[in-house]
Amino acid sequence: SSFCNHHDTSALLLFKNSLNTPSQLETWKNGTDCCEWKGVTCDTISGHVIGLDLSFGDLEGQLHPNSTIFSLNHLQRLCLAYNHFFGDIPSTISHLSKLLSLDLSSNYDSRRMRVDPYTWNKLIQNATNLRELYLDDVDMSSIGVSSLSLLTNLSSSLISLSLVSTELQGNLSSDILSLPNLQQLY
Repeated sequence: SSFCNHHDTSALLLFKNSLNTPSQLETWKNGTDCCEWKGVTCDTISGHVIGLDLSFGDLEGQLHPNSTIFSLNHLQRLCLAYNHFFGDIPSTISHLSKLLSLDLSSNYDSRRMRVDPYTWNKLIQNATNLRELYLDDVDMSSIGVSSLSLLTNLSSSLISLSLVSTELQGNLSSDILSLPNLQQLY
């Protein structure tokens, strides 16, 4: 077993404190090993947080551009699905360049999460190893087909893509539909 990296512990505690319902993360306590906290996965050697699965956590709040969650430089998996997050997804999510899996789907709040073209472009250009991308129910109405075609940058990695109820408009280009490793497209 590993002990959590000090920087990552601080970042997670600050993230917890930024939420409107931090009581859902009752195992996240100062002075304890964050590798033992609910939803946290650590690298067994370095102790860095590499996975964060807070799905179905009944968490509530806004993802702020300066959120400490975006300083988790070793994060490979981030799942915030099925909570009550709202507002624009900040472009600082692109700092998570080692992401293999990102799931921001189905946040229940009537004030849906939204991704703008600038954030979309930065995310796709920086998270070049993404294998799974789930953005169901995220408002992507401002993303044009040309910006969507940036997914070809992920041609060597993308296996699963889900964009259900995102309000995307237009025709999918054949280069997206023919991504060589894509196994699931929703």
